[in-house]
Amino acid sequence: MENKTNFRKSLYITYIALFIVITTAACKNNISTLTPEQMQATVQSMALTQIASTAQADQPIADPQLTNPTQPTNPTPTVEVEKDLFVLVTHSQSDPTLANYLVTKIEQLATQVNAESQALQTIPNTNQTIKMAVFLFPAENLNMFSETHPSTQIVAIGYQNITPKANIIEISAQNSAIETNFAAGLLSAMAAENWRTAIITLENETAKANAFIKGAKAFCGVCSPPENESLQYPLYYTLTSATTSTDLQEIIYQLRLHYIDVVYLTNNVISPDIENELLQNGFRIAGESNKSVNLQNWIFTFETTITPEILENIFTQIMLGSPTDHHNYLSITVIDSQAVSTGKINKMEELLEDLKSGFFNID
Repeated sequence: MENKTNFRKSLYITYIALFIVITTAACKNNISTLTPEQMQATVQSMALTQIASTAQADQPIADPQLTNPTQPTNPTPTVEVEKDLFVLVTHSQSDPTLANYLVTKIEQLATQVNAESQALQTIPNTNQTIKMAVFLFPAENLNMFSETHPSTQIVAIGYQNITPKANIIEISAQNSAIETNFAAGLLSAMAAENWRTAIITLENETAKANAFIKGAKAFCGVCSPPENESLQYPLYYTLTSATTSTDLQEIIYQLRLHYIDVVYLTNNVISPDIENELLQNGFRIAGESNKSVNLQNWIFTFETTITPEILENIFTQIMLGSPTDHHNYLSITVIDSQAVSTGKINKMEELLEDLKSGFFNID
């Protein structure tokens, strides 16, 4: 509407201006032969010619490439952004269960952030930005890679004594027999009535037995029952390769004589025969790892290997941006939650921290 109004104004102004110009010129040249009707027609013709010329000048010049449908066009090339990379580095001797889990996990993590993933048995040679590199023991060149890729988040699984670096998260199994059996002594003393606990080991496992005893005493102190202050728990018994059923029966007799409640078995002495003998005589069992078919009869077990379940939790923390630089696992499976409560587990972990800080001498 506004454009029409402006056009009319321009038409009127042009019409008047031309009328004045022609009239003036006619007067100066003494042109008197034109009638008023001829004068008006001439002005109108000139005005329309001027307006048409002005309108044409205002039109944009057409681009022949746009108006010619046969003219080929050159589309703007699409620039692909190079994706980040998630890498898994394994070894032919790596744990196959963990390796298979990690292949799938790395693919999932990469997909979450629109990245790519690779599974290799050597450090990658690429110009892509490596956002995360997971090394599964005994994959090689971990330290070299950490030096050349200081900005890459590195997850080292199953290694021991890695040089600490800001970009390395170390996930290691608890392989210290001392700490494992110290913790076992703690929990056994907590679970047993009046600290009446004992450990059965092989004859060459003195260090384990000593750690177990120190762990129990870290909780109960003197560990003497009220009715017999001359007796101190825990008790310690050994088996040998030459142990017979008669020898085992003698150990059972001593356990019953001293009212033992909880018996802890180191890994190498767990067997169906020993387990059945202990259960038939009313003892409760705990173990360094569970090889039992009667799981419901145990109190707790220790697992000292890294599992996919453990790694799943760690990767969740990493992707949320809240990992720690070191994860050392002593996984406890509690079977009897009444004997081993969450509070007792927390207390055990607190005393384990004291052990790591040097407050206990168990050499």
